[in-house]
Parts: sequence; structure tokens; C-alpha cells
Amino acid sequence: MGDESEIIDPNVAFGAVMRRLREFQKIGLRLFAERLHVNFVHLARWERGERPVPSEMVPVIDEIYGANGVLITLHKIFDQMDSVLRMSDFRRISGSKIGWDACDQNGEGDMERRAVIQLLTALGAGTVLPIDSLETLRSGFGRALGAADGDSLEDWERIAYEHACSIGPLPPTDLIGPLAVDIADLRQVMERHSDLERRGFQRVGAQLAAIMAMALHETGDLWQARRWWRTARSAADSSSDLDLSVWVRGRQAQIECYQPDATVLPLALEAERLANGRPSVGLAEARIAQAKAAHFTAVAMSHGRESATRPAEVLARFDELGSSLPHEAVREKAAIWGWPEERHMGSRVVLGLVLGDDSVYPEIVNRNPEYGPGSGGARRRALNELQKGTCMIKAGEVEQGLNGAATALSSLPVPHRTTAVMWWADQILKSSPQQAQDLDATRELRALTAGPKSA
Repeated sequence: MGDESEIIDPNVAFGAVMRRLREFQKIGLRLFAERLHVNFVHLARWERGERPVPSEMVPVIDEIYGANGVLITLHKIFDQMDSVLRMSDFRRISGSKIGWDACDQNGEGDMERRAVIQLLTALGAGTVLPIDSLETLRSGFGRALGAADGDSLEDWERIAYEHACSIGPLPPTDLIGPLAVDIADLRQVMERHSDLERRGFQRVGAQLAAIMAMALHETGDLWQARRWWRTARSAADSSSDLDLSVWVRGRQAQIECYQPDATVLPLALEAERLANGRPSVGLAEARIAQAKAAHFTAVAMSHGRESATRPAEVLARFDELGSSLPHEAVREKAAIWGWPEERHMGSRVVLGLVLGDDSVYPEIVNRNPEYGPGSGGARRRALNELQKGTCMIKAGEVEQGLNGAATALSSLPVPHRTTAVMWWADQILKSSPQQAQDLDATRELRALTAGPKSA
């Protein structure tokens, strides 16, 4: 790695990132040139590394290419390599080439140098950019500039909110990397603040840890997810935000109640105790978890027969709580901690379906919600179709329900085949009668549930 023959051309590297980003979007060079208001010949030369990209164009290119700051970061790194890598006798100019010399004494330059090599290796191979390598360079660049950015609580609340809006639309595997980077940054920020100031950052940390736990759970990594849930509970309690403490526990219980064990009901009851009757989204989550966990336990104890749960009473209490939630929770439509009317109604009918209330079947079968653009909408659509299929099978329309479920799951990209999606697919198979086991749709669905999942 320290060999003087090791040569890096920053223009070629920067252009390669630009090209990969454009090709990923499957958009031609001329169209991007039009969007940038430059001649496509100039853009082609930038992508090939034949000409350096003018500094004033980098932010514009970053936005048009949808790079989310990656191009800005790389351009600064290559433009101020001496400061970032902190190496003695680093720069040796040979044409437009930059050579590597010895590392600095404290090893930071060595880490950053390896990060650049890893990054450029990934670019040359056309693989995904290694986020840890890019983050090493970004943090090194910040240290070189003496920057103490990122200390604004308002900025960190915005970051947490963005992740809370992404947990639904994005595949969980796409969220975990960027989320880990932000959590690492937040830890450093918290070390620079007094105990009084830390509470706001602890609240943000609890939110980020809970979102990480949700993402890991959806990939099937339940062990890691629970470790992050513990961190989220601890941070929420340290922040003295009671509603957040209730939400973290209620959310965990609600998510984990589909794989019920001895921890689910105590978590939900603890959320109920902390809430002390105060309406909140966390309390709504906890009530759902309590009802489902009690139902699953009763079914298991009755050896598969329906439990004696009274769905109408459960749903009536759930509606009463929903009507008393704070206005800010009802108004929030995008973040995971919001509870708009459509989410309440969706949660209500799914709860009824789980509890065996056949009065919700028509509502589920006939609903046609707005899914929105992108692959995140595809996951919501698949979940809806799987729930419809469950209703149809229970209502006797077995083949139609199985066909719809198999079509929905087969068309869903593998990264979106999350724990929740696969649980519903498994319920379809379990609820199918014996005479349906040889149907083509049943075989297809069985193969899909045994195949690749989000991981």
C-alpha cells in the first residue's frame, strides 16, 4: 500500500463516481448534460477524468446526479488531499497523477489512505461504494478543516426525522449503513456536550437506535435488533422524554408480537404503566401488542383453535384511544412515530384480522390505498395483497387468495421481502386447507417463502 508506484488519478476517480451514479439511474449522457446546462462533450470528458470538474459545478452535479453529498465530499477530499491525509512528503506531482508516500505517525493517515484505495477499487470493479471507507474520508476531512459541525440539535432532529420517514419506503438493508454512520457521528457530538445539553441528543439517539432495531428486525437479525432495542430504551429513559420511553417499548412489543415470547407482553405492559393513561402513539402500539400477544398465546394453549378473545371489545377500546391521540401525532403522515387516520384504520383492520373478526374482511379486500412511487410502495402493496389473500382464504375463496398472494410476493424485490412480509406469506400457507396444497399457487408461494429474504 505504501509503494511509490501506487498511483491515483483523482480526476479519473471522481469521474468514475459520476458515471456510476448516472448509469445507476439509467439516464443517458446527453440528458444529464441538458439538466446541467453544459455541453455533453464536456460532461463526457469529466466522467472519463480527462478534465477536472470546475469547483462551482460540483454542488450542482451532486444534486442532479442524486449523490446526496458524495460528490461534494470526494471533490473536497481530492482537492485538499494534503490536509486530509496528514502525510509527510505526501504530494508528488507527475502530470495529473498523485503518488502515495509514507503514513503519518499516529496512523490516521494510514486509515484514510486505505479508505481511498478501497473506494477506488470498488469504483474500478463497478461495485457498491463502501460506506465505511467513504465515511473515514469524510470524518478525516472534517478534522483537517478543524470543523465542529453537526452539533446543532435541530440538525440532528431533522436527521432522525428523515430516517423515521425512510424506514417504510426503503429496503432495511439500504437504511442500516447510513444510519450506522449517523449514530457514530452522534456519539462524537454527545461527548462534546454537558449533561444538561445531552438530553436532547439522547432523545435523538433513542430514536435512531429504535429505527436501527426496526431495520435489523426486518432483515431477520432478531438478536442484533434486541440489542439495539435495549440501547433505545436506555437512551429514551435518560432523555426524560416519557412519551418516547413509552413509544420505544410499545413499538418493540408491537413488532415482536409476531414472534411472541416471554418478553413481548411485559414490554407492552411496561409501556402501559409508564403512560399512566396518557394517550400517545406508543400506548396505541402497546395496546396492539397486548391484544395480539394474548390472542397468539390463547391459540397456542388451545392447540390451534381460535381463542376466546372478543375482537369487537378490543377494537372499540382501540378506537377510543385513537380518537384521543395528540394532534401532532395525527398530523404526522410520513414518520414512523406518526398516527394519521389512515394508519389508525389500517392498524385497526389488521388487528381485527389477526383476532379473527370476520367483519373486517370486506374492508381489507376492498381497500385500495395510495401506495406512492418507488419500491417502498411495492412493499406496502404486497402486504396489502397478502392480507387480502388471508381474508379470501378464510372466506372460502381459496384459489383466488393464493393466486393473489403468490403474484404479490413473486413481484416484490428481494430486499423488500422483510420479516413482516414473510410472516404474512407464511400465514397464507398455514390457513390454506389441505385440498389446496397441490395448487400451483401454493407450490409457488411455498418456494418463495423458502427462498431469498431481505438480509
